[in-house]
Amino acid sequence: MKFIKLISVAVVLVAIIAVLIWWQNRVEPIPEPEYSSVTANEIKNQIKSLCKEGKWSTAGYTKIEARIHMDSVNYNIEMQEANSLRMFLYSSSCIYAKEGVDKLFQQNSYPADKITHYETALNHLRVKISEQGANSNLTDASNLMSAYHQLLSALTFGASASYSRPLKAYNGGTADGRKAKIQAMAYYKSHFSKNSSIRSKVERIDADMKDAEERYYESLEKLVENHYKSTGRIEELLEDQIRFDEISTNSTSKTRLKNFVNNPNN
Repeated sequence: MKFIKLISVAVVLVAIIAVLIWWQNRVEPIPEPEYSSVTANEIKNQIKSLCKEGKWSTAGYTKIEARIHMDSVNYNIEMQEANSLRMFLYSSSCIYAKEGVDKLFQQNSYPADKITHYETALNHLRVKISEQGANSNLTDASNLMSAYHQLLSALTFGASASYSRPLKAYNGGTADGRKAKIQAMAYYKSHFSKNSSIRSKVERIDADMKDAEERYYESLEKLVENHYKSTGRIEELLEDQIRFDEISTNSTSKTRLKNFVNNPNN
């Protein structure tokens, strides 16, 4: 009996998780407007055709907007119909963006042209907020795209150095901390973890961070040399060497700086 209860609890938990995932990824629907005007219905169908996968473009959006304006000016459609069509165009495009971005980031790989396509769409639609108002589908799509760029940033390790006194130690954090932060990011489990390339990068964070740290100290050591060559201040060079030995994890760069200090004018 106890075992059956545990199974029942597990089933309920799975159902709850499934509902939560669905709720997070849901697309807010919009009612399809009805028009008595033949012209308005024709424009509506153009909007529906535009907002199909692989069909949307900023040029197509702008072209339909222009037609709505001209048909309104020429009294082919009523002002109320024109306003309704503009909102239908905007809202349908936001749904297109939400569905497209959600589908893209649940794939095993992200084609560069697809990323560019949806970024262009989102940028275009965000400009329309001042005219048409906020849209939850646009917000969700924008948040997902933003999370993707945050993920890319977290998987990038800077290795550039700059000369300062005292010399600054590499500050990239810990590999475990970086990995935990990434895995706790919004959309990582539901979307980005399905990408094999991203999973691979997360798994090799330790090696990539170590490589970046070594390149940082290699660069910093060269900056110390260049500073001495430009100033000729031996006392600063000796102080820099002491500091470099304290902070550097690159043994090869330590040896190189030591050799330079022993023969600074060669």
